[in-house]
Amino acid sequence: MKIKKILKSTFVLCLINLSVHGYAGSPIHISVTDSLVSDTIEAPDTNTPVIVEHKDSVVNKNEAIKPKKNYAFRGMSLSFDAAGGLMALATAFGQWEGAFRLNFLDTYFPVVEAGCGISNHTNETTDIHFKTNSPYFRIGCDYNFVKNKASGNKILGGLRFGYSPFKYDVDGPPIIDPVWGTESPFEFKGVKSHAEWIEIVFGLETRIVKFFNLGWSFRYKFLFHEKKNAPGKAWYIPGYGKNGDNVMGGTFNLVFDISTYRKVKNEKRNAVK
Repeated sequence: MKIKKILKSTFVLCLINLSVHGYAGSPIHISVTDSLVSDTIEAPDTNTPVIVEHKDSVVNKNEAIKPKKNYAFRGMSLSFDAAGGLMALATAFGQWEGAFRLNFLDTYFPVVEAGCGISNHTNETTDIHFKTNSPYFRIGCDYNFVKNKASGNKILGGLRFGYSPFKYDVDGPPIIDPVWGTESPFEFKGVKSHAEWIEIVFGLETRIVKFFNLGWSFRYKFLFHEKKNAPGKAWYIPGYGKNGDNVMGGTFNLVFDISTYRKVKNEKRNAVK
């Protein structure tokens, strides 16, 4: 009986509370979140309207905006040395060269360079003819000194290690024995050799059209080993240049940025959709 009396008293107090807060048909405001709204909400009094206010206070974790991850790997590119190709066509030596480069943080650029060195030269004084057509390889890394990385422009400094396993032909006038006056032919075919060297690199690169860049590099080279052969030193070493302890060289590069190309292509595809 006591429990029934308590329930009746509570019910009466609730009715009094509703009549005080919702008198004269004043609307009752109920604030709920989207995730808590039921299909039907019954008013405590049929004469009292109920206004439901939605508050988007509950954030769905799946819909929260996630910060963009800052990946260390930023892309890759391919390049071609136009200067070396022109030299191969117009001068006594040159090379056809391409390079594959990675991009980390728009600052560090590991690179692999490979090509084919060509020479067909005859010395006007000695009439000695030298010919080669052999591969070479370089591996190294560049550092970008530009602060505004987003500009696409680069001021590069780096190092290369170069290696060439090459063959060459050399021939010339016959050698005359000073005592007997006999002649011996001076001709060597397919002489096998190899050489290793170091390059200090300084270069500039700028973006011209979306994913195409132009760049050039200056290189100071140090030859530290060349295999000795019977004909003597090779006149030209593929990838290194004219034989010598220290030589200077350069490249003029056409650069195709693969990652930027894929990004532009995806943006166009999304725009069509």
